[in-house]
Amino acid sequence: MDPREIRRKLWENLQKVRGRIERHRPRGGPEVKLVAVTKQVGPEMVQMLFDLGQREFGESRVSDALAKAQVLRLEGVQWHMIGHLQRNKAAKAFGLFKMVQSVDSRELAEVLARRGDEEKTPLEVLLQVNTTDEPQKHGVRPDEAAAMVEHVSALKALRLRGLMTMARLSTDAEQARPAFHLLAELFGEIRDRGLGGEQFSELSMGMSQDYAVAVEEGATIVRVGGAIFEGIK
Repeated sequence: MDPREIRRKLWENLQKVRGRIERHRPRGGPEVKLVAVTKQVGPEMVQMLFDLGQREFGESRVSDALAKAQVLRLEGVQWHMIGHLQRNKAAKAFGLFKMVQSVDSRELAEVLARRGDEEKTPLEVLLQVNTTDEPQKHGVRPDEAAAMVEHVSALKALRLRGLMTMARLSTDAEQARPAFHLLAELFGEIRDRGLGGEQFSELSMGMSQDYAVAVEEGATIVRVGGAIFEGIK
C-alpha cells in the first residue's frame, strides 16, 4: 500500500477504535487509555501512529520494544510490556518501559524491585491475574491476588497501579465478559480492603476482539493491535 493510504487507513481505524471505546464507556465511568499493540509491525508503523497522536504502545518482547525504541527515539512515547517478562530480562525493563503490565509472580516482582533499588527509579507495574484458570496462561490465581497486591505494594522500587488479565480467545466477545467481570470484582474488593493505596487505579483488560466488553466492565486500559491495523497490507 502507498504510505499515504496506510496513514489514512490507520487514522480511520484509530478513530473507529476510540469512538467505540467512548460508546461503550459507562456514563460517569473512568477514562480509558488505548495502548496500541505493535508487536507484529515494524517501526515505520509506530512512527505513523505516533504522528497521528498515539503515545502508548505495547510490546510482548523486551528485544522488540528495545529495537523499535532505539530506531525511533520518539520523545514522549510510552512503552508498555504486555507479554510474559522473563526474570533474566527484568533489568532491561528499566529505562525502556513506562509500565510492565505482566507481573505474574512474587519472584518476578522481587527481581524487578531489586533492579529498581539499584536504578533508584520506580517502575509502574500491574499484577496479572489468570481469571480463566487456563494452565498455559501466566498470572496469579484470583484467590491469591489480594495477598500479592499487599506484597508488591510493599516493594518500594515498584509502583503497583492495578490489575491486568486476558480473557479466553473467542470470536464471541461476550465469552470474555465473565473474566473481565471477575477482575473488576477483585479490583473492588482489594480497594475496599484498603490495599494498593491511591495509586491502585488501573484495570487493563480487553484486546481487539473484546475491548468493547472490557470497557463496559470497567477497563481503564485496553490493548488493541489487530483492530488498528485492519485492512493494511
